[in-house]
Amino acid sequence: MSFDSKTLVETLGGIQGRIMQTQRKLVEVSEAHHEEQLRTEKKLLEIHLGTIEILDLAERLSKNAEIPELKRVIQKCQSTLKRHGIHEIQAEQVTPHLVKVIETRAHDSLKPGSILEVSRKGYQMGSKVLRAMEVIAVKEAD
Repeated sequence: MSFDSKTLVETLGGIQGRIMQTQRKLVEVSEAHHEEQLRTEKKLLEIHLGTIEILDLAERLSKNAEIPELKRVIQKCQSTLKRHGIHEIQAEQVTPHLVKVIETRAHDSLKPGSILEVSRKGYQMGSKVLRAMEVIAVKEAD
């Protein structure tokens, strides 16, 4: 079977058109996949923050009462967060993006920027801060 150059050019043109069509479809599918990933990540973030809020509430309530169920709720929340790679932020000094200062106080023996009290725990997943620590810190000398 032989092809003349005109038929060959037409055939190659058709193949090239299908390749371009397939590439466009691939881009569309890739963009849709990326958008779905972003929606999923946003929903997961909302779920994680909800778990953190439940943990906060359970810990506050457990300070005022010995309720075994609260301890189980706290353990369940902590293990869920840990399983998803989320951990509590630990800091002794004010660190930008990890720590939010909500109040400052003078202190004779600590240097400025030291954390006096944690008002609200902070959490991060890897290097991504889900919620900054809210703290009372030592203020600069007047």
